[in-house]
Order: sequence, then structure tokens, then C-alpha cells
Amino acid sequence: MTKPTILKTSFKAKTNEGPVSFTADGKKVAYMSNEFVDGVRNIPEAGSKMRIYIADVIADDEWKMPQPFVYNNPESYNTGYPAFSPDGNALYFASDMPGGYGGMDIYVCYKTGDSWSAAQNLGDRVNSPGDEIAPFIGEGTLYFSSNYLPGFGGMDIFRAEQAGGSWSTVLHLGTGINTAYDDYGLVFDNARGYGYMTSNRTGNDDIYSVKVTSERIEIVVLNDRNQPIQGAKIDFTACGEPAVVTDANGRFKFIANSGLDCEK
Repeated sequence: MTKPTILKTSFKAKTNEGPVSFTADGKKVAYMSNEFVDGVRNIPEAGSKMRIYIADVIADDEWKMPQPFVYNNPESYNTGYPAFSPDGNALYFASDMPGGYGGMDIYVCYKTGDSWSAAQNLGDRVNSPGDEIAPFIGEGTLYFSSNYLPGFGGMDIFRAEQAGGSWSTVLHLGTGINTAYDDYGLVFDNARGYGYMTSNRTGNDDIYSVKVTSERIEIVVLNDRNQPIQGAKIDFTACGEPAVVTDANGRFKFIANSGLDCEK
């Protein structure tokens, strides 16, 4: 990899800036900034809130001045962890704005001309009484972290599939990714089976690479005469996945993702 460089001088502030999300065409960027509420760093009682800023590209390495996200309200709540959809028409983010299910919830809003639609909470399939943060959306799959959903401790990474305007049962990504520490910020390319995430498993926040490996297991459904059964229904709904039907040879195809739990 090349040596990291600062994106643009005007983006810098005396606060934490990031995570960051770019649209696929690289023409728009959204990032989180932790700012003191009254803008004065040296007054601890002022507190600190997360805000989102969005900027458009003018030319190569030249960006317009970042603009505050319409749903920032640092006097009342946090708004952070922005993530553009692949087409750039949706922005997912985390916020503890009123009306959620607990602490930080994941929301989405959609681009409507030069503005954004009303923020929509992703609902109780995704959000919980705890904190859900660091969303990433790719090809209909949402990845995010939660400190409440059943896991190993701290923040664990989960995924949910989008289908028909709703979300599937949330799946824990398992021991290959999650630990008893904070694991979050997964950015993943489904086509390549490769991505990056952040974890403090060694005591500090470090970036890790993630690669999905696959193993093919042959299963044939037979009757009591040891003959293949065509049309047998294999029910995976307890795992949050659709049922499948065996073919003429008694075989079926099912992608068992890491962390799949069918014992419910």
C-alpha cells in the first residue's frame, strides 16, 4: 500500500475526524467529526458530540468546503459513522436521536435532489436497547457492530440481508472476525470476499484485513431405501435463511455464512 496522505487541509480540525465514506465514483465524501458542543476545546464541561460532514469533489484532490449533515444536532444528540450505499443515493449512519430503540441506532436517509429524505430507523431487526454503530452497506448486505446482540463481548460485527423492504434475521459473523474486545467498522467487498475492519483486541485500535474462505460440502438426501429424494424441503428459516428444495439427485445448494446459528 502507498503511504497515507491527508485528504485536504480544510478538512482538518483539532478533533477526531473519521470514519469516512466515499461514493463509488469518488465524487462525494462523508465523515464523522467529534466536536466540543460549544466549539471551545478547552472547556471540558462543554462535552463532545459526534457530527457528520459531507463534501463534493471539484477536481482531482480538490474538494468543496464540507457541509454539516442536515440531521446533526450536537446540542441534543450524536450523529456519526456515515456510510454511502454503492450508488451514493442512500446514507446510513448511527445516532442516539430521540425515538430510537436504545442508545445508538442505525438510520438511513435517501437523496432527493439536493437534499436528504427523513431519517428512517432500520427497526428492531437491526437495532436493540444497546448501541448499534458503524454500518456498511454493499449489494443488499448490511454490516454493523452491536454491544447488545448476542456475541463474544464488547462490540461484535453482525450482518443482515435486505429483502422486500425489510431486513433478515441478524447473523453474528463468528470467531473468524469477532473477539471479546471491540470489533467494528467492517468494510467489505462481497464480489472479492475481502475487506477491512478495526479492533482493539491488542489494546489499541488497529486495522485488520478480512478474507472469506469457502469450503464445499456435499449432502444428499436419501429415503429409507437409500435412494435420492427429489423435492424434499430443507428448512433453514430458524437460521434466518430461506428454505431450499432438493433436485432430482437429492442434492441442494445452500451458502452457510460464518456465524450462522440454527439452534434456536
